[in-house]
Amino acid sequence: MIRHIFKIIWNERKTNAWIVLEYILVFCVLWFCVDYLYYMGKCYWEPVGFDTKNTYVLEMQKKPDTSFNNTEGNGETEVVDKQALAQTFLNRVKNYPGVENVCFSKWAAPFERSSYMSGYYIDEDTTHNVTFRLRWVSENFFDVFRINTTAKEISGWDAPGTNQILITPNREGLFGNEEYSVPLEDVKKLTSSTSDRKEHTVIGSAEKMKDGYFNSYFCNILLPLVREEYDLREMQICLRVSPGADKDFEERFTKEMREQLMLGPYFMSSLKSIDKNARITNWPTDDLNGIYAITAFLILNIFLGIIGTFWYRTQARRSEVGLRLALGSTRWGVKKLIFGETLLLLFIASIVGVNICINIGHTELLELLDIPIANRMDAGIGNEQEFINYALAFGLLAVISLIAVWYPARQAAKIPPAEALRDE
Repeated sequence: MIRHIFKIIWNERKTNAWIVLEYILVFCVLWFCVDYLYYMGKCYWEPVGFDTKNTYVLEMQKKPDTSFNNTEGNGETEVVDKQALAQTFLNRVKNYPGVENVCFSKWAAPFERSSYMSGYYIDEDTTHNVTFRLRWVSENFFDVFRINTTAKEISGWDAPGTNQILITPNREGLFGNEEYSVPLEDVKKLTSSTSDRKEHTVIGSAEKMKDGYFNSYFCNILLPLVREEYDLREMQICLRVSPGADKDFEERFTKEMREQLMLGPYFMSSLKSIDKNARITNWPTDDLNGIYAITAFLILNIFLGIIGTFWYRTQARRSEVGLRLALGSTRWGVKKLIFGETLLLLFIASIVGVNICINIGHTELLELLDIPIANRMDAGIGNEQEFINYALAFGLLAVISLIAVWYPARQAAKIPPAEALRDE
């Protein structure tokens, strides 16, 4: 039957050439839409390294023109006051109904735009200065965000002079960068590349982390946030609430705790859901909306174009259909013939289209045209993506084409043979 369909396509090659050309153009555009949407979906559903469900970030501000020193104004008194206020704050928030845990951190909270980077030497190697992201966290940070670690004991890791740290791997499970990396389990010590050459002992590792849904996994160093650095204004304050207490929590907590959290020069500025805030600040709305619009436009035009084309072709071939029916072909056989012809034309176009797309993908043309493209390397996507793109693009076009051609095929199969032959 395929051989017979090929003969039909060849006999109608002038008309079919335009259909194939239309299919090629649509296939190429749809290929890059599918490529980008698949990349975005893969990145979004990947674990970010934190469990942010039912978690909130609480921001404190400092009253203007207030002195923090309570007596003589020396630095020592200031540190003691900050620690005392932080402890009072911690107790009051923990005692609020529904709050499971609270933690302090600097440059460590999920989906925060600010970050701190620094260079380190790994173990005894002093030739490769590798840059890592640094996150200072309190002990409760791991409980709030439910981060699993391989460390035997985290409690007390912030004791002075211990210099204990945790590390996280990149996507491949290694620790380092593109130029120099080692297996995560082999790392025992890190030495700062700054002038002090401070050494840190690695006591374990945590899950791989990334800064946003669509960012790559970056190696992190988790350091203890020592109590001398506690400052409610400067720290990121995160809390986890029980699932039952999550409903309207922001509104209730803000209303009931505003006065209780007026501590010294500090006052509560805002309370935000980390999940909701992440979807606002970490979502490339413009790029996605553009791809959605192009894809929807393509689907509509493909449908209308194919149904119009095959309606015209069917009407022009009434005598052929009538002759087939008169010679004993069934109505279902006529439908299968038209369906097969459609899919074969699409297959021919897709073979040409896939070669065009792969070659364009190896150039910088899309980037020069400012078209959103998938960053496959950061997402850990390999050459298998070409097969996925082909399957999705071909499958979507095939479904749309079969739906569009179904009605013309049905009408063609209903033509009485005598009437079709008389028209001829």
